Amino acid sequence: MIGALLSGDILEHTKKENSTFRNLTCYCDGDCPDNMINSSCLTRPGGYCFTAIVPNGVTQRNEFIYGCMPPRHSGGWLMCLPKNITCCDIEDYCNRNLTIDIPTINNESTHDTVFTIPIIITIISCFILLMVIFPLLIYKKKVTLCVESFSSRDERTNQSVGPERVMTRLKQRSIANEIQLQNVIGRGNYGHIFLGCWRNEKVAVKVFREEEKASWEYETDVYQTVLLPHENILGYIASDISGSQMFLITEYYENGSLYDLLSNDIIETDQLQLLAFSLMLGLSHLHKEIVGNPGKPGIAHRNIKSKNILVKNNAQCCLADFGLAIKYHSNESGIQTKGDLQVGTVRYMAPEVLNKTLNPEIFEEYKQADMYAVSLILWEMAHRCRILNTDTKAIIFNDYALPYYDQVPEDPSIAVMRTVVCDQGLRPVISASWQENNILSTISKVMEECWKPNPAARLTALRAKKTIQRLDGDLIDSSMEIV
Repeated sequence: MIGALLSGDILEHTKKENSTFRNLTCYCDGDCPDNMINSSCLTRPGGYCFTAIVPNGVTQRNEFIYGCMPPRHSGGWLMCLPKNITCCDIEDYCNRNLTIDIPTINNESTHDTVFTIPIIITIISCFILLMVIFPLLIYKKKVTLCVESFSSRDERTNQSVGPERVMTRLKQRSIANEIQLQNVIGRGNYGHIFLGCWRNEKVAVKVFREEEKASWEYETDVYQTVLLPHENILGYIASDISGSQMFLITEYYENGSLYDLLSNDIIETDQLQLLAFSLMLGLSHLHKEIVGNPGKPGIAHRNIKSKNILVKNNAQCCLADFGLAIKYHSNESGIQTKGDLQVGTVRYMAPEVLNKTLNPEIFEEYKQADMYAVSLILWEMAHRCRILNTDTKAIIFNDYALPYYDQVPEDPSIAVMRTVVCDQGLRPVISASWQENNILSTISKVMEECWKPNPAARLTALRAKKTIQRLDGDLIDSSMEIV
């Protein structure tokens, strides 16, 4: 029978204080002295035999150990109090058969604790982070509102314009002071175009007169249209105000306009194809509406002529001068337009513009009027092409001429053009020699399809582009094949 279990009964030890102490022989395993004999150890007088459970750090399991405990005055009694050890002193080897309650280890609790602590730490860290970030966001919002308020006041005093794709709103205010204007390279009803130097690069600076402020604002708004930038649309840099002058700054191309090129040089048929194709690329992108967020409105040019088409260094065309352009969003009511419907250069006006039958509420009709003007541009280019006469082997080319050069005066009125184009139904003459060349023949068919009196029967810019593209794949770089 097991004697006094000192781990749970203090009274038993009190009774033993008056007893005679003796040496006990205890079963020993796992906690034995070096002079152990036959798995046994000898206590000092008043000592105890014990059985204990200890965890094995390697196997992660509990293991029993047996041995001798010193007397109570040496601390042994206190060591017997924890629940994972049981002591006895009733007889020798009394600890061999001692039972002990094995503490149940709650693995789930341990497991939960292992994961709970990092979660708690993460939550606390996030809370601290929010406490730091939230005031910063509030501060940033206040700064943004302050800048927007400042910008709005500036706009009302004509000192700044909206954002653009090269510089921030704040930086634009100083660009006028950074540009050195040089010689005049163009003139118009709005003012002049200067060659300028900005940060050691050549730029074109369209300078508007003070009374043309509305035109400057309107064209700036068109250039700042989201998703407008395109290889074949003149690259916009910035707009700014300097004193009473308003600047619209764009990329500069030394070749000048298509009008300049055709006035000074004869072109080859492969040049014609590239010029025509790149023109259709730019116009199809301009006309196309992109629905989305952000999206792009459809834009009609309304003043297409050879002087408003620039020739880039890579011999491609790019559209310029959007002072009369209109925007169209299919998800918005109405068309954003400017001024009278009968606008643009009279020589290039479509029949429906000349006779005022264009429906101003239908955006497609503005695009169809653009395509009529494009047909005259194609004629201008074809008229200036050098071709080989297959019969005489002679080189044939013409002096530069404007469309209808032989039918109307140099500066025709709307009434004169309406008589020729609408009443008489005349169009520029297509040379018979053009039919002997594949490129010129195709371009001729495209121009005929685009100057039809019925606007709805005209080709779209996209269809014209694809027709020209099919002529000769070697002449059209695959990177230009943009729908």
